[in-house]
Amino acid sequence: MSESRGLSSEIETLARQDKVCERLMTVPGIGPIISSAIMNVTPHVTQNQAVSKTGKTRQSAIDERTTRHQGYGMSQTRRAMIECIFGWGKQHGTMRKTKHRGIGRVAADFLLNLIACNLIRIPKLLAA
Repeated sequence: MSESRGLSSEIETLARQDKVCERLMTVPGIGPIISSAIMNVTPHVTQNQAVSKTGKTRQSAIDERTTRHQGYGMSQTRRAMIECIFGWGKQHGTMRKTKHRGIGRVAADFLLNLIACNLIRIPKLLAA
């Protein structure tokens, strides 16, 4: 349930950044998800065709009908960037197991983790 809320908020963020999606959302009854679907945004699910321990190639539920679209590649690129930040927060920050109670305190701790991650990224971004 929380994963679908996260995906919905991410789709909404992407739709708000796109001028065409923003214009489509002015039509009554068309929200971020519908406008993104009209603009050919594909699901944010990774195709899994890795080799298992037994040596068999896994059969992914995501087939060529999804992966052939340009939006799928864009989605995977953004996914990698987002998961990198969450991975850093869990491995180096305090996001693995929160020590706070209440939405406000947990949100503040999450924000501090994001700030710390960005502070670490700044030298790498300046060097590039």
